Amino acid sequence: MSGLLFCGQCGGPYTLRGSDLFACSSHVTNGSCTNSRTIPRPDLEPACSPVSRTG
Repeated sequence: MSGLLFCGQCGGPYTLRGSDLFACSSHVTNGSCTNSRTIPRPDLEPACSPVSRTG
């Protein structure tokens, strides 16, 4: 899911931190973003799973 999520504060990418949390990469790596919100991976997977199309 990395590359599909972006920070609403700075526009930077949300990347996986550890095994189960996504966080703003700009906040984590250099503190240039004030967004400290993390999103648990299990909360995102159902919303980002591919949709099957027929027809």
